[in-house]
Amino acid sequence: GIFEDGDYMVTIEVEITQDQAWSPTLEFKVALEDPEGCILVPDGSICRVKIIDDDKFPSNRYREELEEVSEESIENINQWGLFAEYVSLNVSQPGMRWRTYVSIVCDQLHNLYLFFLLTARTYLVNVVFDQDSNDDTSSKIVTLWRGSESALQVRIDAARLVAVMYVLPMLILHIWDYMKLKIDIEGHSRVFLQKAIFRKYLNYSEASRQAVRVSHMQVALLSNTTDLAKAYVSVLEMVKMIGKLVLLMIFMLTQDPDSAWVLVVMPGLMLVWGICRSRALSEASDYAGPLKKILIDLTTEVCAKYRLIADYAQRPQMNDLFQRRADELRRSEIPESQVELNNNYFPKWLGPIFSGAYIAWASEYVLTKEMSLGVFLATLSVFSEVSGDFSSLYERVMEVNTRLDALKTLTIYFNMETEVLLCKTMNRKRRQATKDAWAAALKNAPPAPEMGLLRSDLIPIRLENLCFSFPPGIHNLGRHVFELKNVNLSVAQGQLVAVVGPHGSGKGTFMRLLAQTIFPTSGAILLPMHLRVLFVGQLPVLFDRSIWYNLVFGRPDFNDIRLLETMLQELEMDTVLQLMGPELDARIEARRTTKRLTSADLKSLRDWKARGSLEGSPASSRRFSGSPDRRQSGAARVLVESVGTRGSRASPTHDTHLRGKYSRLGGSEDDDDNDDASSNTDDEESEEMESFMKMCWGGAGSEEDIEIDEDHSWQDMLSFTEQVKLCLIRAMLMNPEVLVLHRPFHNYDIYTQKKVLDVLLKHKENRGLGLPKADWANRRPRTIFFTPESMEQAKAADVIWQIDAARKTIKQISATDLQEGFHPTKQQDHR
Repeated sequence: GIFEDGDYMVTIEVEITQDQAWSPTLEFKVALEDPEGCILVPDGSICRVKIIDDDKFPSNRYREELEEVSEESIENINQWGLFAEYVSLNVSQPGMRWRTYVSIVCDQLHNLYLFFLLTARTYLVNVVFDQDSNDDTSSKIVTLWRGSESALQVRIDAARLVAVMYVLPMLILHIWDYMKLKIDIEGHSRVFLQKAIFRKYLNYSEASRQAVRVSHMQVALLSNTTDLAKAYVSVLEMVKMIGKLVLLMIFMLTQDPDSAWVLVVMPGLMLVWGICRSRALSEASDYAGPLKKILIDLTTEVCAKYRLIADYAQRPQMNDLFQRRADELRRSEIPESQVELNNNYFPKWLGPIFSGAYIAWASEYVLTKEMSLGVFLATLSVFSEVSGDFSSLYERVMEVNTRLDALKTLTIYFNMETEVLLCKTMNRKRRQATKDAWAAALKNAPPAPEMGLLRSDLIPIRLENLCFSFPPGIHNLGRHVFELKNVNLSVAQGQLVAVVGPHGSGKGTFMRLLAQTIFPTSGAILLPMHLRVLFVGQLPVLFDRSIWYNLVFGRPDFNDIRLLETMLQELEMDTVLQLMGPELDARIEARRTTKRLTSADLKSLRDWKARGSLEGSPASSRRFSGSPDRRQSGAARVLVESVGTRGSRASPTHDTHLRGKYSRLGGSEDDDDNDDASSNTDDEESEEMESFMKMCWGGAGSEEDIEIDEDHSWQDMLSFTEQVKLCLIRAMLMNPEVLVLHRPFHNYDIYTQKKVLDVLLKHKENRGLGLPKADWANRRPRTIFFTPESMEQAKAADVIWQIDAARKTIKQISATDLQEGFHPTKQQDHR
């Protein structure tokens, strides 16, 4: 067992594979299962461990230069050296090494086929079709029928054999090229980069997120990753071309050694030309690159703010602005195209020049029979092939050189600051504070059973020497800049806390501090480690997905439709209930029959809704069936606890078994001390991505594994107020122990404000809105921080915290000390 008699906290060690290769921040989860003699809190029996990788992308070779990430520092790095490190990183990814080696080897089949063609052509001209040759030439002819007596038939048979050998290798080449598409080196390379940068962005610090525009991140995800993946494939194509040139050199050395010097001079000239012209191409592309981002930014902003443009009748202004930006981009691309054209024409010139020189030199030897016609024609063909191959090789090199800009951009984005180290520091403080509080709580008698509390529920939420200020240059508004100095406060769990202050006093910033979406400059906000915290802003944030997906976003495995309907009815969300009616009925039926609900099923339901059936099937008349909420299943919980298991409560007289489940996920606030981790197999990478995307897009762990399409037309049918309510229901459905609500009453009329306040009070008192009251004692207390709009709302709170922006502090006050506008009083100042 994990917990023995007297244990209240246990450390579970999980071995992490050490690897010096770069990898984005990864996570795995550890789940406690199969409890014996105890009941696990469903939302507290899973711990996500974040693996911090402090290596630099693409490797630590340029660690010093990448310590301070900027375009200037990237320019100081040798770009081809940086690209070589990326190639090494990409090859090391699971499944990529064998794909690369197989591609390199099998691509040589094309080269061997070309070598055969050149040899066969020479053989046909010099042997098969040369009837004026000596008699001993006939012995060189390969015949199909050795008994043939006719010399002419011998030559015809040899020609037919060569014809067959011309065709047969094409089957092998076709099969390989088809298999090469299935191997999909470019696709795997691109997806590796896309997964990595997506995961990296989810762990960016606040400053990093502000520094990277959304449109630029979209370009990085869709365009830059594709460019870099194509550059990797170009390297493999270059290896293929080099193999081809080696075979051509062997052919020339065996057939016409005097012409082999061409294979040395021609690539030497191209190399010199490429070195001289690469900077010109890079500079031309550098000029056009920023203009492309400007045009993308403009397009994104116009699409996002179309309503404002239309309302102010400024479509012509936007059209003119777009036309100017598009014309600027067009003009900037002309120099790049000119440089690229001149670069590409240089190897095309070399082919005719060398071929012409060879014809002028070798024609005399052909006419005097000193050189066979077959060798002459084959050598001319080699010149053409070599010229074309060198031209293609040169274009590939220039293509990779151009795509190095994508590598620069991704290197910057991959090495930007993340918040994981800061989260780690804050969590260590919380962990130590929780341990200390536990040690003190164990010295006291346990709470009375009728209180429904455990010792860990008595640990207060504390602000300890809290200091905060924005970095220099951010929110530089003089005396209005929000700042806190040495704030010390505490509040018991299970309280409704009103945070008040006049307009502009920094309530929003403080609420984000409480929710730990931003972090103190010094000091700490100490919440017990087993408590989950959720921040809900005043504006609705909805995904362009189904209503169900938006409601259960915080709990993808949720399946208690009865509870959901109860919560929606509490806030009088009849429109949402009607819109969800067909989908809820289908989910109930799918769960009953274990049928998989597909996107086609939901489309049929929407069609049915469009025909008017929705109005004839109100939510109140639906039949409900299926299993009860899984959180409430099982025997009554033994009221003993363990902080070390993230909220699980274990009996000291029974064993709790741990069955580890490891799957890399994204988006948590827990972390661990491990610095590096590496993937083991390609299958693990596939499972990781599947798990990650399921977590992001819903359906992970769903009992009925329902597929939802992306219809979001329902948003147009909901009022702004209904959308705000939906976000509040989503938060209470997740049911965190600490809920931080910034201006939750701002968007409602007086009646609805009272209704929302009543719902919040029910949520706090019942430790979860709509949950069975019989299990009240088996749930942890719910603490709610909120910013009120009126005196009445503030007085309904158990505790009131007053922000005094002038004195950079926060004080706890009584309801009688409240002033209109929530301004601090002089009496409060002297406390």
